[in-house]
Order: sequence, then structure tokens, then C-alpha cells
Amino acid sequence: MSGLTAGLVTALVAGALATLAGLCDTARKALIQAATLLDSAAETAPAQNRLLDVAQARAALQALDKLLLASDLSVLQRHGELRRQLTGLPAAFHDDFDVALQQLDLATAHTLCVNMLQKLPQ
Repeated sequence: MSGLTAGLVTALVAGALATLAGLCDTARKALIQAATLLDSAAETAPAQNRLLDVAQARAALQALDKLLLASDLSVLQRHGELRRQLTGLPAAFHDDFDVALQQLDLATAHTLCVNMLQKLPQ
């Protein structure tokens, strides 16, 4: 009887291991698919969902602020060119900065730049 029981247990364990191996393979494939989807989603993510590159944002804000201090209206075009580098900044900053530029309120835009530069981590 113990031989029969040992054989039965061995067969049950072997079956369970085969099932587990199949589940692990399925989980591995699902994780690979998820990682692929996340990578492609990150590439096409809206600007506000992207991570902020602090060094790029700081450089962009400094470039804009230099133009603002000189009352140089080319800041409008430069802002469009640098917008991607500012994508991780808060939406409220973008909204306020856009309004200030649309109204040609360069003093307010300058203040917004300075305040945002102070908020950025070193």
C-alpha cells in the first residue's frame, strides 16, 4: 500500500508542478506584454504625465527668463520651442504662464519663471 501511496503522491506532485510551470510561463509572458505596453504608453503620454527632467526644465526656464527680463518678444517663439522641456512642471504653471504670454504681461511671466525656478530641486 505504501508503494501505491508514494506513486500517487509523486504523480500528484508532478502534475501540480507541471501546472505551476505553465502558470509561471503565462505570468512571464503577461509581464513582458505589460512592460512593452508601458514603454509604448510612456513614449506617447501626454505632456503632463511625463517625468520632469529638472536640469532641462531649469535651463529652459532660465532661457525664457533671460528673454523676459530683456522684454524680448521672441520669448513667445522660444517658449514654443522649449515647451517639451517644461512638460513635467505643474499644469497650473503652464496655464498661468500661457495666459501671461498671451496678454504680453512679461513682468508676470518673469515672476512665474522665478518662482518656478525657486521651487525646482537643486
